[in-house]
Amino acid sequence: MAAENVSSFILSVLGEPEHSAGIFIVADDEQVSTPDFVRRMAAAVGRRVHLLPLPVRLIRLALRSAGQARLGDSILGSLEVDTSKARATGWWPVLSLDEGLRLALAD
Repeated sequence: MAAENVSSFILSVLGEPEHSAGIFIVADDEQVSTPDFVRRMAAAVGRRVHLLPLPVRLIRLALRSAGQARLGDSILGSLEVDTSKARATGWWPVLSLDEGLRLALAD
């Protein structure tokens, strides 16, 4: 998530008593898969990336063989977060995922 989006959220709730307490999960508007995120990072720096598709069963087997079976859940499971509490404040990200990546990865 872009620092500009985090700071815009903080500024939007400062001084708002009804939103000043609690824990908020703040994230980009788009939630994408890991391969799509890698492709977008490459595009942000003007590069192409070639990803090789691997069957999920093969990845799980390799991790289990390496004694890292629990890691498979982290890598292959959904990491989508619920931002509804932050959105209920009326806040919306000022930068898209692609804009944030371009800024973060700029030379």
